[in-house]
Amino acid sequence: FNADDATMKAYAWKFTNRQIPVLRPAVADPADLDRVTLIVPIFDYDLFNADDAIGCARIPLTRPEGARGTGNSYEFDYYAPLSWERGIGSFRCVVTVSFGEAVPEALAKAAQERAGSSATTMRRSNTNACAPAPSCEVQ
Repeated sequence: FNADDATMKAYAWKFTNRQIPVLRPAVADPADLDRVTLIVPIFDYDLFNADDAIGCARIPLTRPEGARGTGNSYEFDYYAPLSWERGIGSFRCVVTVSFGEAVPEALAKAAQERAGSSATTMRRSNTNACAPAPSCEVQ
């Protein structure tokens, strides 16, 4: 997360792969990824007070145009502007999606890099960063 306003540059957080969990969506077929969205609530970290919600990124896991990779693994850059109480900021990341025969290699790489080894869950936040998704109907 980066604050875009020059006066807000003190508010910049960078997360390592160790702080980001390894997620395994349960999909039967890679085509099902067209209907999968990764919802990432973004909070600051307060040492003595409850953590504050900064915003929420909704990342579709379908293969976007311009994704790098072929076959059962691809990655893409994701960017989302975020408005929060202290100004305008942005969330940037690289998303890697692996499925089928590429999963064992991806999990081995994640284990070698200790991905997710320092990931935590939010237990002491002031508010929910992500508003409830609108309901949808299947027709």
